[in-house]
Amino acid sequence: MIKRINRITFFVSDLKKSVTFYGKILGLKKTGEWSNYAIFDVGGMDLALGPGGKKGCQTSICLSTM
Repeated sequence: MIKRINRITFFVSDLKKSVTFYGKILGLKKTGEWSNYAIFDVGGMDLALGPGGKKGCQTSICLSTM
């Protein structure tokens, strides 16, 4: 049985602009950042941003059974 969502990853076309948007505009707390990845806390769940997004929605969801 799925207990919770651990992480949702959005693949974005411009990582730097996206990090600024989620951090400064939406006010999310950044918990990690690397040259090709960033993680924000959203109520105990990770919202991650990674490179490679194209027009449209590309996401990855990590679920936990524990």
